[in-house]
Amino acid sequence: MRRIDADRVWYIDPIDGTKDYIAGRDGFAVMIGLCIAGAPVLGVVAQASCQRTYVAAQGIGAWHEQAGQPNQPLQVSTVTVAADARLVASQSHRNHDIDRVKAELGIRDEKNIGSVGLKLSMIAEGSRDLYVNPTPKAKLWDTCAPDAIIRAAGGALTDLSGLPLNYRQAGVAHHRGIVGSNGHIHRETIARLAPLFGSLAPPL
Repeated sequence: MRRIDADRVWYIDPIDGTKDYIAGRDGFAVMIGLCIAGAPVLGVVAQASCQRTYVAAQGIGAWHEQAGQPNQPLQVSTVTVAADARLVASQSHRNHDIDRVKAELGIRDEKNIGSVGLKLSMIAEGSRDLYVNPTPKAKLWDTCAPDAIIRAAGGALTDLSGLPLNYRQAGVAHHRGIVGSNGHIHRETIARLAPLFGSLAPPL
């Protein structure tokens, strides 16, 4: 499958975290993202089961909407050491690579949820600090909306080499994996994970 070759592209994922949805868990969301000239500029991650929505717009900011409560701005945590990071990982697709990540970084705190968008939004709100997915399973529609959100909240989202995600590539899969963080621990994380996954990413 190839992405749509246009300057403005909307990426919509009607159910991100399908297995959580099927299992009756809350870890799924509807995601809508807009890329302009290859850059995510607008993102919405809506967790309908909890009446919770994460939103970001370039030049405006990022915020969290919860039914019955005033909107709250999103801001990543101040954790500065990878070993202190609160990891968020997959609920249904977790594999031994995450154990390798935890061992290498010295992480003890892990939370599991299905949706990629919710994982990254949790980092944006400061309740989690790190997400690592070394597989090529994530697609452009999995990351466009939360990419806009996590960046607007002060965090970072890159591939395993530390490069920005490429929304102008020929295909739709992130073959170099993805790493999302609060930004403060991003450089350390990329450097320390390089010996584990540096050879798995093919050239784009």
